[in-house]
Amino acid sequence: GVAMADHISYGRQGAWHPFSALGAMAVSTAQVTLTTAYANNLMRSPVEYAQAALSLHALANGRFQAGLGAGWVKDEIVASGLEYPPPRIRAERFRDAVLIVRDLLRGSCRHDGDHYKVDLGAVGPRADPAPLLAASLGGPWTIRHIGPLVDRIEINPAGAAIREGRFNTEILASTSPDDVRSLIDRAREANSAAQVGLGVFVAAGDGPMVDALKAAFGAGFESGLAGSPQQVSDSVRALGDYGIDRVTLVSLVPGSFELLAPVLLT
Repeated sequence: GVAMADHISYGRQGAWHPFSALGAMAVSTAQVTLTTAYANNLMRSPVEYAQAALSLHALANGRFQAGLGAGWVKDEIVASGLEYPPPRIRAERFRDAVLIVRDLLRGSCRHDGDHYKVDLGAVGPRADPAPLLAASLGGPWTIRHIGPLVDRIEINPAGAAIREGRFNTEILASTSPDDVRSLIDRAREANSAAQVGLGVFVAAGDGPMVDALKAAFGAGFESGLAGSPQQVSDSVRALGDYGIDRVTLVSLVPGSFELLAPVLLT
């Protein structure tokens, strides 16, 4: 599958709009699963997202999976003129949005919550079955309160490292395999019927960027996911030992996927 992130920019480089890019992918492919990983709930109305998800699902002939995230990059949100709420409010708002999206993917929605008030019928092309609904979750509260609402839970091991709106490499390096296993167990307890996956950062190749990330990942859970293509590929395959259904790879160094593909996909 191909997963499309939802950011305005990466440093000084602008980013593709996920709905436009995925629309082009939907009509250019026939078998690949497509998803947002993950739509930014601080940037987007859940109503708009449900409409886009249904449209993409139709364009892809049923191959789109609706992935929604709470939104986390503080500088990006503030620079866009939007409010950046504290962690608990972001999580509560995220839960409200998931409820709305879930209802609209299946039909109508009447929601009177603390963060959204919605009363709508159809917002996009009807889908039967509806797109699978996935959420990126990184902490006990979101797993407990949002996990039961979705079809797929993607554990974000970096959840604690991004909670304050910036990437904290020290916290990421201190996240252990046992910490991740605990989150996976919580997810299965919250929703035994849901698929459970992991989202991980990778950096393949050589050079100063890869070396810096290798040092930043430390000896924690992400250890081994920065380095040579063979090393990273072996580390990705080893994630199967966590008993998960899938892994989403997020490249931190340009060219990582091109280097990994010949090794990982054989």
